Amino acid sequence: VGAAAGVGVLAGGRGLPGLAVTLGVLVAGCVGLLTLPRVRAGIRVTMKQIRGRDDAATAAGPAPASTRGR
Repeated sequence: VGAAAGVGVLAGGRGLPGLAVTLGVLVAGCVGLLTLPRVRAGIRVTMKQIRGRDDAATAAGPAPASTRGR
């Protein structure tokens, strides 16, 4: 976020034009990351955990030994 803000200030200055450039850089970065299968899989696992589905724990991998049996 800091790097995007820096690009926005350098390219558009302070104010609304700089904010627009910053938001454009952030949106482009997010869209670029969503093209990676690993990122999409991580989001999918996180959403399953938030929703409370039972298969989310198995999708995330084995639980650490300190949390077993609780």
